[in-house]
Amino acid sequence: MPSFYTVTIDTEEEWDWDAGWPVGQHSILNLELMPDFYALCKAHGAKTTWFTNWSVMNQEQARSTIVEITANKDAELGMHIHPWLTPPITGKYDKARDSFLHNSPPEVIHDKLNSVWQVFTEHGCRPKTFRGGRYSCGPEVQKFLQHPDRKFIADASVVPYTTWADDGAPDYRDRDLQPNRLAPIEAGGSAMWEIPCTLAYTRNSMEFWADTFERIEHSFLRHFRLNGILSSTGIVQRVWLNFECTPAKEMIALLTFLEKINIPCVTLTLHSSSLMNGGNPYSHSQKSVDQINECVAEVLAWLANNNSYTPVTIAELAEQLEKQYQEQQVPTGAQA
Repeated sequence: MPSFYTVTIDTEEEWDWDAGWPVGQHSILNLELMPDFYALCKAHGAKTTWFTNWSVMNQEQARSTIVEITANKDAELGMHIHPWLTPPITGKYDKARDSFLHNSPPEVIHDKLNSVWQVFTEHGCRPKTFRGGRYSCGPEVQKFLQHPDRKFIADASVVPYTTWADDGAPDYRDRDLQPNRLAPIEAGGSAMWEIPCTLAYTRNSMEFWADTFERIEHSFLRHFRLNGILSSTGIVQRVWLNFECTPAKEMIALLTFLEKINIPCVTLTLHSSSLMNGGNPYSHSQKSVDQINECVAEVLAWLANNNSYTPVTIAELAEQLEKQYQEQQVPTGAQA
């Protein structure tokens, strides 16, 4: 059975990520470039989900651009949040821990999510899918999303086999590539699917290799650069389907491997600011931007010519997974 693939774009302001988390002025000029990127994806038959934050939705021209793109059937408007820029601003955000929404008190989580939700609904938009800024999510966030008033059906925040060195970062080291269904929390609320980003290893068992890479990284063996040797010799590679930081050749190698082991879905991703010269550290020059676009074109062309992968948006993927789940709940011999 074909696997599904989806392209996701964290649609947000540009800034120097190495300079902290800005709570004041910010630029969203990169939105002017998004119609061209949408056209590139469309030319290869890819479907796109645009996880869009408060900064974009709160600015008329940027909002108009993204709403126009996602009015197309092959594009979807999802919700994204940067807590350091989302009202109410409750602090300086000078610590990494504060940049992860799940570390905030429940009332702050609710108020910030509600601010983003309201700026969507005030302009006639009701997103059904979500990705947390810095991949942050958690029970309080999901409680807000699954509420009967909102009924989100997908959270795309999980990055498998991964955590970060920052204090308070999400820890997804026990998560794999399989989507996970969250049952409704209360009557009238929605079931929601956790759709993982695709970060994986090019050899089974992935759990073994994830543990091996981490053990090496946190032992004296890191001085021998064994993880790099494992990758460079082709024994096993750790690959993220992220157009900003992974060469097309490696992404295609992972897609080829995942095709063989029947992974149900893959998620490719990047940030909108990476498509603008100087938009973030990944796009520090026009050459960097050109390389990202070339990577996108090469990978999407490969997918377009591969019958093992079918394009979907994140919402379409969640709907397909829920349909399959419900069909499996029907007892054998029951009437259709």
